[in-house]
Order: sequence, then C-alpha cells, then structure tokens
Amino acid sequence: MLRDNNNYRQYTEQHVKWLLLVKYLKNLDITLNQISEIQNLSTDESKIFIKQYQQKIRKKINELNEIDNILTAKLEYLEHGDFNITDDMNLSK
Repeated sequence: MLRDNNNYRQYTEQHVKWLLLVKYLKNLDITLNQISEIQNLSTDESKIFIKQYQQKIRKKINELNEIDNILTAKLEYLEHGDFNITDDMNLSK
C-alpha cells in the first residue's frame, strides 16, 4: 500500500473497484471469507462463480415476485373484497 507525504494511504483505481465490489457482495450476503476466496480465483473460475451466483439471484427474484403477487392479491381482497390468486402462482412452496 502506497502512502503519501502525510502518511495517508493512496489507493489505485483497481483498489477502489475492488472495494466497491466487496461492498456489493456484502449487500448480497456473501461472507467475507467467500469474498477473500473470490479475490484469488482465476478469470475462468470467477466467471463460473458469477454465473452461479447470478442464477441464485434470479431464482430469488422470481420467488420475491411470486410473494409480491400474492401480497398484491391479498391487498385487493382487503381493499375491495376480491381475493384473486391466479393459477400460475405456485402456492405449494
């Protein structure tokens, strides 16, 4: 780590990008241990990790969208007495 004349750390653009990535990964509930492992992956391994994590995120988004649809239907019922859960919602989960 480089330091200036006042002994302040000097970060490169690569350091800043890594810190931003760490911030985003922490927001996705990835542990610091997993994050440190990511840093040591090859480019191909990083691609695999990212694709796998992307699949998990997309699955979670779909689950949250289903929950949102159910909550919207419940609100409709509470506001208008019309509770309509469509057939395409999977309630068995």
